[in-house]
Amino acid sequence: MKSTNRESGSIAPLLLILLSVAAAVTIVLALLLDREAKVHIPDTLDASALSRIEQLIVEQSPATLSRSGEQRIELTTMELNLLATFLLQSLPEVRDIAVQILPARPLSRIEASIPVGSGRTRSYVNLSADVRIDDESMALSRLQIGRLRLPDAINAWLPAALQDLAQQHGFGGAQLIELGDAVSRIEILDDGVAIHVTWRLDALPQLQQQARRFLLDRATRESVLHYYGLAHDIGRKNGSHGLHQWLAQLFGSARRRSGQGDHDAVRENHSALLALALYVNQIDPYRLTGDSSDSPYGSPTDTPPRLMGRRDLARHFLTSAAISASTGRTMADIIANSKELHDAKHGSGFNVADVAANRAGIRLGTESVSSRANAVTMQRRLESVQEDSLFMPDPRSAQTPANIPASTDDDAFRALAVYLDDRINALWLYNEP
Repeated sequence: MKSTNRESGSIAPLLLILLSVAAAVTIVLALLLDREAKVHIPDTLDASALSRIEQLIVEQSPATLSRSGEQRIELTTMELNLLATFLLQSLPEVRDIAVQILPARPLSRIEASIPVGSGRTRSYVNLSADVRIDDESMALSRLQIGRLRLPDAINAWLPAALQDLAQQHGFGGAQLIELGDAVSRIEILDDGVAIHVTWRLDALPQLQQQARRFLLDRATRESVLHYYGLAHDIGRKNGSHGLHQWLAQLFGSARRRSGQGDHDAVRENHSALLALALYVNQIDPYRLTGDSSDSPYGSPTDTPPRLMGRRDLARHFLTSAAISASTGRTMADIIANSKELHDAKHGSGFNVADVAANRAGIRLGTESVSSRANAVTMQRRLESVQEDSLFMPDPRSAQTPANIPASTDDDAFRALAVYLDDRINALWLYNEP
């Protein structure tokens, strides 16, 4: 009996400690988590928003990267938040985070909502920060998480600590932080900001290294080199022929490799498309992996594939396919459409065949990585493809708009896009049992 009392006496303080810890955790969570998001998280950007992003890319893109220099980029508050949303949704690690930026003098406010959990248990971490921007300096003035305001002593230490953490763990957002070093000054305007970006040619190798870290993990690098070598052998043996020959052999290899060891079907398809995009654009894959000194490919290939008899259509198709497989359909659409709009305004003009190749490539890239089941299905179908018309509509029969669209929000462009997508959806590749 005495032993039981002694055991009860020793357990009671432990229970008290556990209950105190649980109560403290509950209080902290109640302070940090909210049931509602303070910043609305859009599922997708609408057509008007995407069109405006494309216009901004065309308007604000550097005229040339052949020399160093400073560029002044002026954005309204609406445009700034539109681009921020687009960038976040393009990065897998942060695409569910919603951000709102409110530039003002003397303090600008940044608000963010981060989802935690799912379904009925979903909560949000709502962040609010005040930032002071003076000439060439930027300082955190206030940071609040939920209903908890952090002590001012943390404000000076936290930004650098978060940057170090992101870089150490290879978090994708670290690339955005390092690219931010190119921003030399930010002006606060009456409605928006003016960002002064300094382009330095000596920084380009560093940017390439950041792109490599962001796009390719070790397993993907190995797969890309495998498929590039296969594509190179096809070109060396067969010469310049239809793109279907490259797709059939590379996706046949992807089907055989999938399921062996850690070779996942989705990753294999992504690697095959990325390797083909490098091959058709005459880029040595060892430059992308950072091992250019070990490359066995001394010079660019002179036997790239043709699509519908044209090398440029193969480039459009495969580049769009690789981008959509890497970052998603939205990013691929933005990049492809921005290129066409730039050509329409400053270059060779709006080209229906190019748009058809872009959209067909995006569809193939998206379908090839959308799920493991779809990845396996695409491997089986592409392995047996015997002509380009099975995955690409003939651009010679495409309807040419009467007027060149000024943007992808124009009725003429929307009508053309619907027409081309209907033809792509009807292709054998997406209807074969």
